[in-house]
Amino acid sequence: MKNKEIKIEDLPQELQDCIEDGEGEFLEEDGEWIEDGKYSFKTQIFKYEDKFYRRNLSKTGSYFTDWNFDNDDHVTEVTKHEKVVTIVEWKAVELETE
Repeated sequence: MKNKEIKIEDLPQELQDCIEDGEGEFLEEDGEWIEDGKYSFKTQIFKYEDKFYRRNLSKTGSYFTDWNFDNDDHVTEVTKHEKVVTIVEWKAVELETE
């Protein structure tokens, strides 16, 4: 199945501005940077007129050198799905005190 990708330049100007700035009234969710050596990745979700769009961001470099950003010129239309996760834990039995 192919994802519905939309060029940022084809979106309404007010949404384009928010996406390019990485903040603003349409930013629904701002993910944390995930560090992987000299590479870092982040996802942002924007909401505009009851539609959601995901933008993937990446950068290379380090805290001690300059960062080079390599951001896509498109967003992917996404829908929100919620799921419940059950976690099973095993705990030691405590001794009974008299």
